[in-house]
Amino acid sequence: MTPDSPVRRVRRRATLRHLVVAPALAVALLATTGGVASAQTWRHDDAVRDVRSGDFDSEWGTLSPQRKAGDVTRTTVSHTRSRLVVRIAMRAVPSGSSFVMATVRTPRTSYDVTRFRMAGIGTTVVLEKTNGAGGELRCRGLSARVRGKALELSVPRRCIGKPAWVRVAAGVVVLQGEDAVHVDDALRRGVGRDLRLSPRVRRG
Repeated sequence: MTPDSPVRRVRRRATLRHLVVAPALAVALLATTGGVASAQTWRHDDAVRDVRSGDFDSEWGTLSPQRKAGDVTRTTVSHTRSRLVVRIAMRAVPSGSSFVMATVRTPRTSYDVTRFRMAGIGTTVVLEKTNGAGGELRCRGLSARVRGKALELSVPRRCIGKPAWVRVAAGVVVLQGEDAVHVDDALRRGVGRDLRLSPRVRRG
């Protein structure tokens, strides 16, 4: 992937816009949400029909309850001895240009795992360190798979420092045309200034 590729341009623009439709009033940065947790698994049922539509200059966007693609219904985080798997179930998995992202906070650092799908280019999965020096990381075994109406992001624990626990956030952005976007934060109704983090999910 070259520095000026369409994938990088989309990622950069979306990051700068806080997932495109950040509200005018700030909310708590990466606030914790409720859910069901065990030693290695955490689940959260998201509100349905809460996709927000706008463009890269929108603040609030417009509620689009009719949109099924990218409308998250449940997020499941599985933290095992070998892998971290984030399963994002939706009313429909986007088939066109889109990206599905998970932010992973560990005791030492933070990462983004993103599955990009771009029309005419294809699909790629990227792992990035997002604090300190930052940058894209090589990670053998990194994957993203569609299973029915869900997309699973799977990261070997060795690629993220084998943490004792993680906190995870997730979101979906569906692209339409040059500037139209449809966004859902997987852990809250609608969207906020930043993706909301889960509680700590310890290694099983």
